[in-house]
Amino acid sequence: RRGARTPLLWVLAYAGTLWLWPYHAPRLVAPLAPVLVMGAAVAAAALPGRWPGRVVAAWAVLLVAASAFAAVHGDVRRPYEVRQRLLAPAVQAIDRVVEADAVVGAPELWPALILHTDRRAAPSAPFRPGGPGPSWGSPGDQFRAWEAGRVDYLLLELGGRIHGDALDVLDGLCPGAAGVVASWEGGALVRLAWDEACRRRAVVVE
Repeated sequence: RRGARTPLLWVLAYAGTLWLWPYHAPRLVAPLAPVLVMGAAVAAAALPGRWPGRVVAAWAVLLVAASAFAAVHGDVRRPYEVRQRLLAPAVQAIDRVVEADAVVGAPELWPALILHTDRRAAPSAPFRPGGPGPSWGSPGDQFRAWEAGRVDYLLLELGGRIHGDALDVLDGLCPGAAGVVASWEGGALVRLAWDEACRRRAVVVE
């Protein structure tokens, strides 16, 4: 309890870092969980009466039970298996289609693309925790991320859920500015052929 100030300052500093970090990575909030649990336990010990401790105990039991259930049923591996199935065909398509000096944008898999291909890669969606709308930003937010990263190709993950709206808006602004050059189950590779005039119109979209 005497040292509670340090974890609190760490939570504030880490949350501030996440807020400033502009790219989509919601899993980065996971390190906050144990500190928040510890903070809840400290608060329960400091408050009078029995109910705060009972609430924290019930929360801990529920968390352990949910984690055990997920481990037994294999759910903890599912998100990684989905990304594994998406990454292999994405790497093959990039090796086959993308020019050596081109930049590939991807919402989550961009670090893996840097490791597994000889191409440059960049984040293609901003991370806006707790803000209005989806956490991956508005079409305008995404256009600005593509412009900042000088993205030539766009990897559509999870069936295009993240970039679908932005590509629809781009097609309305500049017909023919994006075209699918490779596709597979759950993903696709899109070539961005927007000229300078289209870029200027896109980056001011909200």
